[in-house]
Amino acid sequence: MKVGEEAAWLTVTKVITMLINMVITMFLSRFRTLTEYGTYSQIYLIATIATSIFVLGLPASINYFLNRTEDKICRQEFLSVYFTFGSLLGIIIAILLLVLYPFVVKYFNNNMLFTYKFAVLLLPWISIFNNSADNLFIAYHKTAYLMLYRLLYSIMLLITVVLFALNNGNFYTYMIIYIAVQTIFVIGLYYAAYRMSGKLNILIKKNLIIEILQYCIPLGIAAIVSTLNIELDKLMIGRFYSTDAMAVYTNVSKELPINLLTVAVTTVMLPKMVSLIGKNKKQEAIEAWGVSIELSAVVLCFACMILFVFSDIVINILYSAKYLEGNNIFKVYVITSLVKITSWGIVLNATNNTKLVLKTSVITLLINVVLNFLLLKLFGMIGAAVSTLISEFFGIALKLYYTANVIGYKYKDVIPWKKIGQILFINVLLGVIVYILNMLFSNNIQNLYIRSCICVGMGFIIYFSLMQKKLKMLWLKLNDV
Repeated sequence: MKVGEEAAWLTVTKVITMLINMVITMFLSRFRTLTEYGTYSQIYLIATIATSIFVLGLPASINYFLNRTEDKICRQEFLSVYFTFGSLLGIIIAILLLVLYPFVVKYFNNNMLFTYKFAVLLLPWISIFNNSADNLFIAYHKTAYLMLYRLLYSIMLLITVVLFALNNGNFYTYMIIYIAVQTIFVIGLYYAAYRMSGKLNILIKKNLIIEILQYCIPLGIAAIVSTLNIELDKLMIGRFYSTDAMAVYTNVSKELPINLLTVAVTTVMLPKMVSLIGKNKKQEAIEAWGVSIELSAVVLCFACMILFVFSDIVINILYSAKYLEGNNIFKVYVITSLVKITSWGIVLNATNNTKLVLKTSVITLLINVVLNFLLLKLFGMIGAAVSTLISEFFGIALKLYYTANVIGYKYKDVIPWKKIGQILFINVLLGVIVYILNMLFSNNIQNLYIRSCICVGMGFIIYFSLMQKKLKMLWLKLNDV
């Protein structure tokens, strides 16, 4: 299957699964109290940080080790070690969290967390293998199986939350079923790995583990730093604000499914980049990357423009009116979403320059820490969002600087700056037009939602007419990679 075709199918799957996840969030936001949803957010924040700290970037190793060889025995050996080592890590993380849990509860000043200790202990193990699924299926060219896995996973979680919401079920019971469903699917992934590889044993091989760790640890430390950078604002809000405020901030800062094409393209591009760069075809690799960036920018910039202009309506639809106090924070995060048009460290990862990824992440985190303390004190909760925005864009600039040095390019030639700028300018201009249309129609169309849909539709028609030829051209180029 071609790169474009794989990316298209993955995008469709991710759109569906992310929409399902959004519906899950909508149900939880509406049918649970702010305190319950705030606690739920804290559970996932703890698990996310614990996973990033102790997992050592393990899921990223699948892309490198499975795609560097087609030898069946080598692949079986790697997966056996991978699943054995990953399982042991899950147990170790659970034990460490159990010891540290009283301090964690004290940090958030929320005794409800004691009730949901089981979820916090199991989620890191679930996360290790859930994050491995995409790379695993793609490495074996099982895109259809990946689609089925992701869809069933999301549908079962949706059924769980809908049944409990409609029956006004107890939140504790819901969390038990919620974790149980995820556990079943992770066990299913073990079986899928066994079937695809043909063999899966409990195996600890010292030399291979050392090799995996040599590749993973720089990425893992970078992931720790990156996660802390992403979650730092929530950690600050969780410490200095109430659990209810944490609930509001968590939702309005939540990543929406607007970068799905980027994720899909990056997932299938990385193996291609590794292969091209390994064959010393740097020019082809950079050109292919540029095409993927431009294609993602066309889609992502338009989505961000719509979300920014109609932010209050989006929040009301997704989370209900009780979250509208976070409207300005939501807008800041919409702008921050523009960094998602690609994986900016893809060339550094493909060339095994993971230490530079780590260095960038550390510098970005330090900037974010300083800005968080300053801006949170000066501007309140929105200050935390602005600090994330500034640090993210600085991190991109630094990664591109290192990328240019690694491949011997000028900074201005690494990505298609001019083309991205043109796309961004068109969307800003279109955003102004859509906003003016919305104001002009306000006297004649009283229904806010109907008026917004009409304006969005008109904006889409204008945009698609401008971008139709470009999209077709980029799609053809991507499939030629």
